[in-house]
Amino acid sequence: AAFSGNELTTVELPEGITSIANQAFKDNKLESIIIPTTINDIGISAFENNNLSEVIIPKNITFIGNKAFSGNTDIKLVFIALTEAISNAEEIDTAGKSEEAINVLNEAIEAAKLINEKPVATLEEVSIAISNINSAIEAILAEGKTDFEFSEEVVVEHVVKKQVA
Repeated sequence: AAFSGNELTTVELPEGITSIANQAFKDNKLESIIIPTTINDIGISAFENNNLSEVIIPKNITFIGNKAFSGNTDIKLVFIALTEAISNAEEIDTAGKSEEAINVLNEAIEAAKLINEKPVATLEEVSIAISNINSAIEAILAEGKTDFEFSEEVVVEHVVKKQVA
């Protein structure tokens, strides 16, 4: 933990680094941090016990260690992937789609918003919320495709559902 316990108030992490080590900036006085988009993982207790308020978590982060942001009293993690998923889902055209599919999408959006409002959501919570949104969007987009009804392995009805442009 080369930089831990140094009372640092600012630090600039260069693009190109892919990992932040365990306890790298623990026990400092960091007020803000910009995590480069090249970072894939943030180690255990990496930013524990600082003064961070809002931290933007890039889309490509695949691991956030336990207690990585603990001890930052007023912190809010902002997951870019989650905010984009919510925004994309809210823009889906639901005109002419089934009430069930619309409800599933709306429930996924609301659940994702609850995760997004948590000060320190976990990557697992974020991933599940994004997956639920994507599944709901796929179901909405699948509506209006051609369906075949089978009876004893023979097509008995070919239905083209109303397609909405």
